[in-house]
Amino acid sequence: MKKLLILLLALGAVQLNAQDLELYKQVVKELSSDKFQGRGYAKDGANKAGKYLQKEFEKAGVKDVTVQPFTIDINTFPGKMELSVDGQILTPGVDFTMREYSPGIRGTFPLYYVDTLNYNSEKIFQDLAKPENKDAFVVCDFMFSYKHRADFARLQKKDGAPNAGILFTWDEPMKFYKAYGEKVVDKPIIWVPHRFPRDAKSLSADIENKFLKDFELFNVIAKIEGRDHSQCYVFTAHYDHLGNLGKDV
Repeated sequence: MKKLLILLLALGAVQLNAQDLELYKQVVKELSSDKFQGRGYAKDGANKAGKYLQKEFEKAGVKDVTVQPFTIDINTFPGKMELSVDGQILTPGVDFTMREYSPGIRGTFPLYYVDTLNYNSEKIFQDLAKPENKDAFVVCDFMFSYKHRADFARLQKKDGAPNAGILFTWDEPMKFYKAYGEKVVDKPIIWVPHRFPRDAKSLSADIENKFLKDFELFNVIAKIEGRDHSQCYVFTAHYDHLGNLGKDV
């Protein structure tokens, strides 16, 4: 996302002392607390963080602090985040993570494993049309799918194949992104680690997403005047973060 914290410092020396360091530790601890809900969007954590930073700049004596509003479209996961395989409950952020553009999903679905050693795309689509594979989740290594991206793009489209979604095996630790969260695709895409069982039969899911259209955010801009106005330092940083992966993570 393009939300930036901007601090303009005119030329001048800044000396860090122990008192400053303790303050910065306190600020980092505060911004990392549950109060800000991961500084994401689902529970307005990013805007809470922005207001906190604005007050901290003012408290520090910065006279020129302004906010710059803007809007984004963003997909979020603020609610239920439940997934189990053959009855075994998986932990979000550890055993699975959602792709940022995934819709929610609820139900129990068979699992269909892609044969990467004897890959045949037409056979995959023929198999998925069989009654026993109705609404299946396709399981495949992500890097392998990347080599056959045209086939898997078809699997991700509602009218491309009758599968309910895709499980991509991926490296640990599990990662959660929001780079492409400005949209919601047809089917859920879930990342699981390579240790995901290869003999599991079914997957049960209860996952909620909420798409926020024209969500209001703001940049915090602070300026400190110096003696020399011929040059300036510009520091930028994101104060928003990943936010929620379900209500408890």
